Amino acid sequence: MRKKQISATGRRRRFLMVNSAIVGGTAVIGILGYQTVWAGASSASASQGIDVTVAYGTVSSTETATGTVAAAETDDVSFGTGGTIATLVVKAGQKVTAGQVLGTVDPQDAQLTLESDEATLDNAEQALSLAQNGNETALQVEQDTEQLDQLEAAVTAARAQLATAQSDLTASAVACAATTTTVAAASTPTASSATSSSTGTDSTSTSSTGGSGNSGIGTACADESADQQAVTSDTSSVSAAEQSVTSDEQSLEQKRTVSAGALLQDQVSVAQAEESVAAAKKAVAATTLTAPIAGTVTAVDEAVGDTVSGSSSTSSNSANSTGGANSASSAGSSSSSSTSTSSSGTTILVISQLDKLVVTADFAESDAAGIKAGQTATITLSALTGTTLTGRVTAISSTATTTNDVVTYPVTVTLTNPPSTAKVGMSADVAVVTASATNVLEVPTAAITSSGGQDGVTVVSGGKKRTVVVTTGVAGDTTTQIKSGLAAGQTVFEKIASVTSNSGSSSSGSGTLGGTNGSSFGGGSFSGGPGGSTSGRPTGGPGGAP
Repeated sequence: MRKKQISATGRRRRFLMVNSAIVGGTAVIGILGYQTVWAGASSASASQGIDVTVAYGTVSSTETATGTVAAAETDDVSFGTGGTIATLVVKAGQKVTAGQVLGTVDPQDAQLTLESDEATLDNAEQALSLAQNGNETALQVEQDTEQLDQLEAAVTAARAQLATAQSDLTASAVACAATTTTVAAASTPTASSATSSSTGTDSTSTSSTGGSGNSGIGTACADESADQQAVTSDTSSVSAAEQSVTSDEQSLEQKRTVSAGALLQDQVSVAQAEESVAAAKKAVAATTLTAPIAGTVTAVDEAVGDTVSGSSSTSSNSANSTGGANSASSAGSSSSSSTSTSSSGTTILVISQLDKLVVTADFAESDAAGIKAGQTATITLSALTGTTLTGRVTAISSTATTTNDVVTYPVTVTLTNPPSTAKVGMSADVAVVTASATNVLEVPTAAITSSGGQDGVTVVSGGKKRTVVVTTGVAGDTTTQIKSGLAAGQTVFEKIASVTSNSGSSSSGSGTLGGTNGSSFGGGSFSGGPGGSTSGRPTGGPGGAP
């Protein structure tokens, strides 16, 4: 049963002296400060009490709730890759260690997928390498280089031939000029020739010499003309060879230029292929089932030969780009996006840490407000009579649960060294110590009165009573800490009221006053009916506890 605790201040504020009297045959109980009249009671006795010795002890305030024993951690274990179960090597009740192999599924499909993805990655890497190296393989680069070398060699040969032709032209031009000069000199008339002419000497030999000179001129100058044509032809050959080199270089440059967009697309393709290969490798590895935690197998739900689905988490990337793979005129643009999904697979078995037990109990919102992680708790299991366990608060949920307008918060208490007889699923009563003081002076909470903002107790000494002002500390479930004003061994008076009902029966002592008019009430704490309370001090008016 959950105890509703109130602060020491609240108790002090509610406690007032109780006086009884008979007014017109009706029992009247006056609660100072409230002056409430109860109708229906025929008589009331004077207040009674007991003497209590002040002593050292432990004062504790607790909040209670009920819960259920559970394993500290429980995992539903499933294959990461679906398929047909090939092996399953554990059974219920068996203890396992983290990482231990539990079973396998047929890996054939996963292996085929991996091989396909690896081939795709290889192609993507080759395409990227080709783009990064000017769209040419090593063999193509070698062939293009050889072709360019041949064209450049042709230019060199053409230039050498042109140089030879130019040299020949120069020589033939000199020869032609020299021959022309000689012939011209030979054909000019001299004095001796004129004398001969006047004496009638025959001139046949002179005509023969002149004819031979003209033939020499024609040969030498003809060579010059031929050499000139050779120079012209060779010049054209050099120009053609040089143009071939220029054209080849331009063709190579265009072929080897890759746009930024095309290069980025190739890089994205490689990245996507790498992700696929990584996922495929993970899928192959996930055909082997291993224990995620150490613990005990508490359930086995599938068997060898069953077809099961795998738990997975996948991601995909997409990219869009503009610009051709070989476009030198466009830099290109690209955008990419990614998505991820996850799914849970068929539960194969359940592993629980049975050596680490917890109790989760729902505490009322007012009680949960005072509970903090690290506070100690006592746990009583219904199935283990006489056994009290200890624990510590390890978690307080920040999310409330509302049932029939009642708000509660789950609080987790971890048991300290639970016995082997404690089992998962057992019902438990949990009491969390929210405040505690050890080896302190304490008195019954009902012995403390409050007036004018001060706390006081009635000290009994030598048959006389006197009121002493005290300073209080922790307000526990039944007692309150006294910080000053009293000493160990002193005697204080604890007031207990007794009431005689209409039926004539009465009781007194440390019982509970409450119920309805005419019933038998005990002294001590009031609750339930008119004037009830929950703390051992009479408070409130008709209707029970405030």
